Amino acid sequence: MADIGFFDIETASADRLYLGGHPGPFVRLCGAAGDAAVGVTTDPAALLDFLNRARVIVGHDVLRFDLPALARHCGADYDALAAKTVDTIVLARLADPPSAKGMRSGYYSLDDVAQRYGVAGKTDNLRALALEFAPLTDQVTGEKLTEPERAALGYALIPPDDPRYLDYLRGDVRSSRAVYGALAPALDDYARREMRISAIQNRMTLNGWRVDEDLLAQRTATEEEHRQQALKILGAEYGVPLTKTVTKGRGKAKVTFEEPRKSPTGSDAGRSALVSAFQAAGAPHYPKTATGALATSSEALGEGFYFVGKGAEMKRFPGMLRAYGHLPGVRRICELVNEVTGATAKYAEISKFVTAGRVHAGIGEDQASGRWAHTKPSITNIGKRDGKAIQRAVFLPDEGEALIAADFAQVDMRGVAGLCQDPLYMEMFEPGRDMHTEIAAMMGVSRDGVKPLNHGNNYGLGAKAMITKGHDPELVARFFEAMSRFEVKAAWTERVRKQAESGQLLDNGFGRKMRCDPERAYTQAPALMGQGCARDIMTTGLLRMVDRLPEITSMFRAVIHDEIVLSVRIDRVAEVTEVIKDAMTFEFRGVPILADVSAPGSDWSLCYGSK
Repeated sequence: MADIGFFDIETASADRLYLGGHPGPFVRLCGAAGDAAVGVTTDPAALLDFLNRARVIVGHDVLRFDLPALARHCGADYDALAAKTVDTIVLARLADPPSAKGMRSGYYSLDDVAQRYGVAGKTDNLRALALEFAPLTDQVTGEKLTEPERAALGYALIPPDDPRYLDYLRGDVRSSRAVYGALAPALDDYARREMRISAIQNRMTLNGWRVDEDLLAQRTATEEEHRQQALKILGAEYGVPLTKTVTKGRGKAKVTFEEPRKSPTGSDAGRSALVSAFQAAGAPHYPKTATGALATSSEALGEGFYFVGKGAEMKRFPGMLRAYGHLPGVRRICELVNEVTGATAKYAEISKFVTAGRVHAGIGEDQASGRWAHTKPSITNIGKRDGKAIQRAVFLPDEGEALIAADFAQVDMRGVAGLCQDPLYMEMFEPGRDMHTEIAAMMGVSRDGVKPLNHGNNYGLGAKAMITKGHDPELVARFFEAMSRFEVKAAWTERVRKQAESGQLLDNGFGRKMRCDPERAYTQAPALMGQGCARDIMTTGLLRMVDRLPEITSMFRAVIHDEIVLSVRIDRVAEVTEVIKDAMTFEFRGVPILADVSAPGSDWSLCYGSK
């Protein structure tokens, strides 16, 4: 039996892992090694035998991709293999954490990590090899394929016995072994905990989530109707040209006609019309791209900030609604543009990733705080409050099951209370007390009126920033007067800011290191501490669930901010609900952590009451 087994696989296009539609088997080539030379085979069963016999298995990004691929396509026991896996991409992120503004694409790839640690990297260019064997045209339509489309097909067409293919896989396994040797000192208790978390995280993707395809189709069609209506308004009221003049043919055969623009708001004429519209609505400035054109991304038009440039040249600017959200005309234009560009098209995006009635959303973790975000499709930003829970109705439990949603109570603030150890602030979270209610009572306002101020304060927002976001100046002044009693918390916040300003990494209270932009430490540092701590309070709950009921991993469907969603067999709802409540109720540094568990729902929206 191998003590440590290193492995990697070559497959059809990674995008086809859950969607299918690839020629031949998905897993095409398997490579593995202990201390000796790398062995290569086309038989996944041989690789699984090697992995099952090894005490520890190691690879790069294997918890997210390789093990799910072996489980979905080759019958591997994901949970058993994940339990003894050390994933070097997880170690790389912990040893060199991402910044608050993110890292460049590929920063944590095997080759890039190998280069930074001065060990052997990849030996060839697999994409170039895929293009060599890819068709030039679509075999059904005969249309010319783009290079990305050709590469996606080509990965499944490289001959398995091509020496370059075999050498590439051997190089990957050797590189994984070398990277592990360089990163092994980072394998501390927190890193081992994080391996378990990553296994749970990617098990959710492997599980997938059943969707109501009929309802999804209806809502996708309605979205498109709204998009078309928004287009008409932009054209009729704001002068955005929806068509362009096209001339075809020569001489007597010459024909001129109007053709719909593929991207009306992205054309030069469309951007020019929007700039004029913004100015007419009272906004003298507008968000710009690196080339100086109007930026129309949801971030550029939003309430927060957007970034321009890359790497060290990256700069942050306020979004349009952050600067001019108080102007109704500006807000209307931004909402119409978002409707047209698809920024608000939730159902259309979900539809693109449905296969066999399920979606298998990936879960990204490149945020500096470690918080999760569901991608392909994005689920994280689907509504819940203010009547928006109906958006969740397209997500269903499995047959014979019900959905349960469990949500931590005020987890960011409870995390900050535990971190800062302010006795007065900690008292606010004792059983039977409610932070929002008590601060609201001090100010003489409603609980709902003070909630955004409490959260903003935890994220480092000062009075000026709150007023800029539209809060009443008098209310903000009374809020900070009420908060002035928490002197220990205020001192802790300043210490965290100074630590971040000096370039030091922050610790979220569990051992996770977080990288802050020193120039933005005033707001970023407190926000990272609150979010990072809340993230690991959430993961503590997940680990406690698995420790109490190991098979619960197959029930996990999603983590949305601080909410955990599970699909549970109807006859086990009461039992699993008790496990969840117990697992999500504990203490963090003297602060009680509490959670609410929903009633079972026959779709996700019904976890929050009737539609």
